[in-house]
Amino acid sequence: LRYNELFQVFYGSNMSLLEQANLFHAALVVMGAHGAALSNIVFCSSDVLIIEFPLSPPFEGVYFKFISKLLSLRYVAPSMAAMRYLGDLVLRPNTVMLLMRMVDRWLFRPRL
Repeated sequence: LRYNELFQVFYGSNMSLLEQANLFHAALVVMGAHGAALSNIVFCSSDVLIIEFPLSPPFEGVYFKFISKLLSLRYVAPSMAAMRYLGDLVLRPNTVMLLMRMVDRWLFRPRL
């Protein structure tokens, strides 16, 4: 995969708070399902892309949208990217491909 060296799966229970803070502070993109782990975006530098797979219906959990706005983070919550099936979060492949194109443009954009 193109992103093998760029992305890291986050397992918060395996890290100290300082390690979590350092990881999120160094991130350029944070992508994940709505949940407590996304609270770590408070450690992100400004101008980080946050992609949240929201609750259903999406307007019920807008906490990370507000945190992102306060911290000058770029927030995206594609409402049709995911659905729940038997309690699991299932990502729709077409939407994930569009999101990966967005990540490409974000990661490889010219910076000032």
